[in-house]
Amino acid sequence: MNDVQVWPPVPSEPSNDELPSATSKFGGYPDVGSDFVWPRDSENDPLPFFAQINFSETVDADINKQLPSGGLLVLFLNGTYTEWKALYYHGNLSDLARKEPPDDMDEMFRLVPPYCMAFTSEWTVPEQATFEARSLGLSETEQGQYYEFQSSLIAVTGELDSFGKENESHHTLLGWADTFDGDGRTEWSHEIWEDSEHAGSLADMTEDDNARYNKVTAESCLLLQIETLNFYSGIWDYGWEPFFYIRKRDLESRNLENLWVVGAKS
Repeated sequence: MNDVQVWPPVPSEPSNDELPSATSKFGGYPDVGSDFVWPRDSENDPLPFFAQINFSETVDADINKQLPSGGLLVLFLNGTYTEWKALYYHGNLSDLARKEPPDDMDEMFRLVPPYCMAFTSEWTVPEQATFEARSLGLSETEQGQYYEFQSSLIAVTGELDSFGKENESHHTLLGWADTFDGDGRTEWSHEIWEDSEHAGSLADMTEDDNARYNKVTAESCLLLQIETLNFYSGIWDYGWEPFFYIRKRDLESRNLENLWVVGAKS
């Protein structure tokens, strides 16, 4: 599957956010509409601004044209990846204005140094923990060959990240998640399963139940994966990365605000 590799440059430590309005970036301050109200979590604390993506900047790298050709996705995320807010502006982005956080924002999150994004294409295949890979029914030997093929893709797409470190950055839009903790889509599938007419213990699932469960999982996909270690270390949850997932139909209909986040090790 084609995905879009996201490359942050070596970060600086600016005292404020001087990047152009509506540019794709990690950190800094969000660019938002005039009716914007800063989102808050369940404890009424302001959610930290995490990143924003201007999809007009991803067009050349999005070979399969799965992403919008324009618009700005603005993401807010708490430090443990348990609460979030997504806003998608698809009108005239010149009408957006930079917004500083409210006075009661945790000082650690008031200004995370802003990092620009750049985008290139790469190819990924499902991790062996996904049901798509498991459904192939590979033998032990074939599983080893599959892993070698995954490794060869890394070599083809480049062995050094923008920090000059081998294979340490995995910031991606779309594609398959790169994680050691299984398929993050199943967390959402489990919630849907519990609310469905077929709800019950996952251990008691029949073959038909398992097929329904896998179908729900297959209806969602990775939207964004961020390697936080290189540039968010000590701010967002150290050692765990946020994975933003979305239903495929929501991606196709550009309902990009209807996503969810899973924290996992990458």
